[in-house]
Amino acid sequence: MRKIIFASRILLSIGMALAVIPSLYIYFRDKPEWIGEAIYLSSAWVVASVVVMALCTEVYYRFFKSIYPAVTLLAATLAAVLSASIYINWATFFGARTADINTWHLLPLFTALHQIKATVFVTLTTGAACILFLFGKALARRLA
Repeated sequence: MRKIIFASRILLSIGMALAVIPSLYIYFRDKPEWIGEAIYLSSAWVVASVVVMALCTEVYYRFFKSIYPAVTLLAATLAAVLSASIYINWATFFGARTADINTWHLLPLFTALHQIKATVFVTLTTGAACILFLFGKALARRLA
């Protein structure tokens, strides 16, 4: 369980660092204001959601000691951190060259949608796999 807690804290730290990198890049590169605003809002969303995820995981790890929900929570943390951070980094470093002012303001919306989609999908699939594993384990015990 300690390894899962440690991995979760490392993932959350990496997520915050990955979310700040695009903002620093835009700030020091003197890009147009309309690009910077979308990047700053997207980075703020990712950092805020990672902070909420960190609080939830710490409360969970403090009060519950089961390994299977902890694995599901670790997978959800991985999805929440990486999907949004990779999306915003990809948009900043590869999309800012060809960005136009009419669509760039949608970046925070798509960042949030990608993060929510990935988190829900990974949480449901990992949770279902853990439930099936526990069901199979209980069934094997019952039949033995």
